[in-house]
Amino acid sequence: MDSLSDHTSRRSTRGRGSDRGSGGPTAAINRFLLLAGALLFINGISVTLIAALIPFAISSAIVVTFVTFLTAASALAYIAKRNPARTLALVETARPLVEILTDRDRARRQGGL
Repeated sequence: MDSLSDHTSRRSTRGRGSDRGSGGPTAAINRFLLLAGALLFINGISVTLIAALIPFAISSAIVVTFVTFLTAASALAYIAKRNPARTLALVETARPLVEILTDRDRARRQGGL
C-alpha cells in the first residue's frame, strides 16, 4: 500500500523539481519581478548616494579648477619672467586671433548676430 510519506518522497526525488508547475510561466514571471525589484532597489541606493555626494563633488570640481588655473597662471608667469622678449613676441602673434574673436563677440553684445 502506498502511504502519503512514500508518495511525497518519490515525488521529490525525481530530479526535475519538487512541483509539476515549477519552471512554468508563473515561475518565470516571479523570477523577472524579483530581478526587477532587486535592480530598482540597487538603483535607488545608488541614486541616494549620488544625491548625497553631489555637494562634495561640486566643491571638489571647483577646487580642482581653481588649483589648475593657479598652476597654469604661475607657469605662464614664470615663463614670461624668464624670457620677456619671447613672451612679447608670442603675445603679438596671438593678437590678430584675439581681435577676431573680440570683434565677433562685440557684434553679438551690441545686439547683432
